[in-house]
Amino acid sequence: MLLVNPLGAFFFSALLAGYVYDKEAARQHPGVLEPSNCFGPDCFRLTFYVCAIVCCCGTLVSVLFIARIKPVYQMLYASGSFRHPRSQQQLH
Repeated sequence: MLLVNPLGAFFFSALLAGYVYDKEAARQHPGVLEPSNCFGPDCFRLTFYVCAIVCCCGTLVSVLFIARIKPVYQMLYASGSFRHPRSQQQLH
């Protein structure tokens, strides 16, 4: 579980973004053996779309988890096991 964040960062920054950037730079400069510059919004457009889709999927999964766990917390709070103790002044 601790490796998910670094692996995701490596996947998106090194693999996906680097690959897309290199492909777009090669498309912008045909005939150059190793193009190193990419200009314009097309350099990271696909990377942005992939990241946006992954974020939307993560949001949907979070909403599903909330919907599934909500009845459990309602039962726990309804039973009184998580209520704050009342002070002596409120009881009298």
